[in-house]
Amino acid sequence: MITKLELANEALELAGLVAASNPATPEMQNKAVKALERSVLSLARDGVYIGYNKSVDIFSPDYNQDSGISDVLVDDIIKYIAVDICEALAAPFTAELKQMSHKARQNLLPLTMPSIPQRQNMPAGAGNRRGSSYGYRDEYLSTQEHITVPDNGNLGDLTL
Repeated sequence: MITKLELANEALELAGLVAASNPATPEMQNKAVKALERSVLSLARDGVYIGYNKSVDIFSPDYNQDSGISDVLVDDIIKYIAVDICEALAAPFTAELKQMSHKARQNLLPLTMPSIPQRQNMPAGAGNRRGSSYGYRDEYLSTQEHITVPDNGNLGDLTL
């Protein structure tokens, strides 16, 4: 797996902000990792699940924490966050980088978690307590089978 700092450094390199002759400063890395956190959380808000390990505090993330991102998604994540990192560092970015970021987002969108519609005859919490003393609608309980126990419920010696 790849760490958060490695993702941020790869995105900085893709954006052309760092090179072998011009390494990233700790301040750049700090802002880049924070931008990574915000970008990935915005994907989660849109329903895209990538398995990212969210930091406990996004304002002081652990750089060496495993990102949790599958190796298959790393390239798209790096391209997606590169523009956000440029914006966080107030650095210009090219139209080509913006297009790469947009295409990466389109590749990530199919990872959206599907919503499952709730059936009308299933319990739905306190708001669904109509017509039944059990808290569920009667048609939900209508197919329930009952067991009769003889001898006033005394089951005797049961062994499992």
